[in-house]
Amino acid sequence: MLAILFLAAMIMLVHLKVAEIVVQLVTITGWVFMWEAVYTFFLRRQALKFKLVRQKAF
Repeated sequence: MLAILFLAAMIMLVHLKVAEIVVQLVTITGWVFMWEAVYTFFLRRQALKFKLVRQKAF
């Protein structure tokens, strides 16, 4: 959710002709939040699922 907000803010900043460094910082921040969401959903979820299965086995 934060990634979408940051990337939308980036689009607004571009249209408002804000300094390029600010636009780049907002863009990078948006991509970082997006990567965290993907990492958590796909990679950490599998690890947690595996851990849960192991705990149920005992």
